[in-house]
Amino acid sequence: MLFNFHLRETDAIVPWGSPDRPTLSWFGLSDGWYWIDVDGHELFRVHAGSPFEGRPYVDYQVVRLWEDVLDLVPTALEPVPADIAAWLRDPERFLAAVANAQDEAQEYDDETYEAFCAGLSFWHARRLDTGHLVDAPRLWLWRDSDVMNLVFRSRPQRCDAPPLWHNVSGEWSLPVDAFIAEVRAFDRAFLSAMGQRVDDLRRSGGRSGVDIDLDHLLDEQTDRATWLDQALARSRDVVSDWSATRRMISRWLAARLP
Repeated sequence: MLFNFHLRETDAIVPWGSPDRPTLSWFGLSDGWYWIDVDGHELFRVHAGSPFEGRPYVDYQVVRLWEDVLDLVPTALEPVPADIAAWLRDPERFLAAVANAQDEAQEYDDETYEAFCAGLSFWHARRLDTGHLVDAPRLWLWRDSDVMNLVFRSRPQRCDAPPLWHNVSGEWSLPVDAFIAEVRAFDRAFLSAMGQRVDDLRRSGGRSGVDIDLDHLLDEQTDRATWLDQALARSRDVVSDWSATRRMISRWLAARLP
């Protein structure tokens, strides 16, 4: 699978809330590990020299990856116009040109800087959110006709800090239908595992000493089962104005290609 996870045992999950009233929600009960396998490259694999517990991947609530993927799907499924896609087909050159332009951005006046950022916003909108992780690898997803492209890069290593993540860099493409199938497989596997967890807790009456709203767990499980179809439906309504991107490319990137 492209998107992978393993849930922590329910009894091993550290409750939230105050010591005198520990609680767990549906979100908290998704605690575990997750990673992305892009053609054999494992994104979010912990560096061999970094400590980890259980499995060498992101140790966090798995629902965060699920939500971030679903948030990205509508934009990622919007085809990038052919003239702009031509710039992205050589990601190394494109990223280098962007880096060169960004190095000069501090010298721009406010209006010019805003125009530059507006033109590049399409690229930022196609990056998986990893704001809750420190120095995590970056993953962009963009569509070229009927092909979904994945571009991934480790962040530059800070000289004053040991590496946290296994180093990754590369590109991979697959048919759009195959990508949607991967997202559906992740959605199905994750919600099935969480559904089993909810059922087990409801049958056992919860977890001793931890406040869990069992009725709300079932309601949230039912609601979240609709989220993927909603995301896919939203993708049909995404229509971007690409004029700012075209101006940004002609004004800044064309002269900065390595």
